[in-house]
Order: sequence, then structure tokens, then C-alpha cells
Amino acid sequence: MSASYDIVCLVSNDITYDRRMIRICSALAETGKSVLLIGRQLPSSEPLGKWPFDTDRVVCKYYHGPMFYAELIWRFKKYLQKVDFSNLVVTDLDTIAVARSYKSSKVKVFCDLHEYFEETPELIGKPIKKWMWSKLSRLSISSIDVIYTVNQSLADIFSINYNREVSVIRNLPDPLKLQGQPASLPLKTVYLGVLNPGRGLEAIIQAIKQREDVMLTIIGDGPLKKDLERLARDSTRISFKGALLPDQLSDELTQHHLGWNVLDDTSKSYYYSLANKFYDYLNHGLPTLTMDFPEYRNVIEAYDCGMLLKDASVAVINDTLSLITADLGQVKRWQSNCPLVITDHNWSLESKKLLSLF
Repeated sequence: MSASYDIVCLVSNDITYDRRMIRICSALAETGKSVLLIGRQLPSSEPLGKWPFDTDRVVCKYYHGPMFYAELIWRFKKYLQKVDFSNLVVTDLDTIAVARSYKSSKVKVFCDLHEYFEETPELIGKPIKKWMWSKLSRLSISSIDVIYTVNQSLADIFSINYNREVSVIRNLPDPLKLQGQPASLPLKTVYLGVLNPGRGLEAIIQAIKQREDVMLTIIGDGPLKKDLERLARDSTRISFKGALLPDQLSDELTQHHLGWNVLDDTSKSYYYSLANKFYDYLNHGLPTLTMDFPEYRNVIEAYDCGMLLKDASVAVINDTLSLITADLGQVKRWQSNCPLVITDHNWSLESKKLLSLF
């Protein structure tokens, strides 16, 4: 006999570190709905955690390229043949093709667009791949009943691209309002996130290697990890913590003064982003050194909780650090404003908008 759920959600990544989907599925489950989140089993995957919803993973033979995406869609479709459900949530373009199987069914299909997929750094300079993903999105979008994304900038773009209404469910944290370390030298800075190209990590490391008054902790894993470790190997002020489980993050983040959110401005996906880490830092009392991109600018200017960077160069990062270390009073002011941001921007408020969509 097949299992039965109100809502099934699909992600192409490892569930354990997908804090957005854990928040979303938890909020839905807490209303009494039965929810299943299906992710992917990776060689480095930790055992699945305990949440108020069910989880499972598919195992793929391929890990990247066209064969990976084709296999992933096939495995999801095969899995769903064994499950009864009323609502399906596909996330981003790498799972959207599954929706086409339910175009004429009674299943209501939601699409959670985490990012501007066709404009990610991995597709810059690859017009054929970019065209293929764009074509896939337009072929599949007619199968979607409800679309939502992570911020208003992307909602406006997707509304034009797809000629559809697009709602906003932001990546906001549960309101902890913790306090980071009181500002002092050496300045303790932290990066949280995947170690991917375009995240400014090389420039941050190079800038900090030139200084004696700033330290850097990198939390996360990804394809650049070995290269970054080689770049930082002759510095005692730079450390790598690897990927931490969500319940381990708070203890680590509160040991720092500032958080980094440096991004390549050649990627429209980054330019219009609203990263998880941005609010995670603020929720732990850490002002952010972040790009002067629309969504980040709106918050920094409204709450005076960090500094905007005009680009991701070593020179700009170094100059910014010089300004900050010369006046730690501004860091203390930013720190005092962090709780104000979380009072207005938190998952307790945002989840109400999510529930209204379902």
C-alpha cells in the first residue's frame, strides 16, 4: 500500500543543510499537514535529522552534468509513483521538469524558486546551457499552479519572464536575537555558506593575509575548499570549520564580530539574491559586510547594521577593514541594531505568508 501525504517537496541537494526547506516543511507540518521532503543522498551525507515531517533520499549514479539531471528527474518520478499526495513542491529548475507529469492531474503544483537559476555563475559564458535551462523553465512553468521566490527583486523579474503572479517567501530565521562578541581587536570575521565560485572568498583570504588585526573563520564545504585551504595555508589567522549542522551554528557564529557576504556582481543571480547567511548573521548579533546589491542595501540603509561593499576586490575589502578597525565604535553601533532587524524580519512573521499560499 502506498504512503499518503498532503504535501511532497523535492530538492536536488542534501536535506540536512537546506535550512530553507526545513523551515518551510516544519511550518507546513505544524499546521497538521502530513509532509514529505525528498532530497539526494551524497557520499558525505549525514544521517537524516528528526523533524516534524518525513524525509527520504534518492541515490544517483551521476553527480553533475546532463546525465545527473536526467537521472534525478527519473528517480523522483519513479519514487512518486509509490506515493499518494495532493500537493507537490518543486524547487528551482533542476526539479521543475517533474511538474510536467502532473499538468492534467488533481495534484496542485507549487514552484519554489530559490535563485535566478539561468544567471548563476556556473552558466556565465555558456550560452547553450543557459538557453537550455531557460527553455526548460518556459516549457514547465505552465504545469505550475503557484510560484514563489526569495525576495521582491526576483519576484518582479520572474513575473515578467513567465507572465505570472509570483509571491515572496524570504529566507528568514527563527528569531533568536543572539549577541556576537563585543567589538575588539583582532576583529573576528566569519563566512558561512557553500564554498562556490563567485562568493569572494579568494579576495577575502588575500586581504586578511595582509593584515594582523583581522581573523577569518570559514564555515562550509564545497568545490573550492581545497583551493582555498592552499591559498590560506601560510596564515595562522584563517581557519576552516567545514560544514556544521544547523544546531551547531549558533555556538560558532556568536564567537565572532562580523559576517561576510561578498558576491560576484557579474552574476544576476547573485546581484538579485537574498542569502540565508545575511539574516543568519544579524540573528546572531553579527553586522554584515555585504555587497551593495538591491536587497541587501534596503536592509543595511534602513537599520544601519553593517557596511556595503562596492565590489568584491581585494583592495575594496582591505580598505573596508581599515575603516572598521580604525573605529570599533561603529561596529558596536551596528551590533546594537541587529536585534531591530530580526524584530521586523523573522520566520515567525514570514511563515504566515507561506501558509496562506497553501
